[in-house]
Amino acid sequence: MLCLRQIGVVYSIYYWIHTQRKNGMPNARGKWKDRCIYRIVSLFGWWCRQLPKEWALQFGRGIGILFYHLIKKRREIALHNLQIAFGSQLTAAQRREICKASFINVGKTCIEFLRFPKLNAENIWNEVTVE
Repeated sequence: MLCLRQIGVVYSIYYWIHTQRKNGMPNARGKWKDRCIYRIVSLFGWWCRQLPKEWALQFGRGIGILFYHLIKKRREIALHNLQIAFGSQLTAAQRREICKASFINVGKTCIEFLRFPKLNAENIWNEVTVE
């Protein structure tokens, strides 16, 4: 579930992307690589919106786990930051668990972001909790 603050951030990013698309993405003119990436992400977002929510979030969880194992540099940075923040309060296993949960959360959040265009005035309150 998204909280109101996350909805605001996601909406801002969504609005920016769609205004860039309507304006012809001025920064990407002549940059076929940027346009290809944009099209691939757009197609992937469309695919995520076709899936049931639970399936999409499980897919995001899988992406998070995959990135946790594949992106060694970011994993090491996250573990180092946890070591700095918690010192000896947490064991190495606990820090790895928190790190992995963080990657999973980012994967799910990315999928929620890609599914954002599916939200409208009628169904947004089914997805939002007020804290």
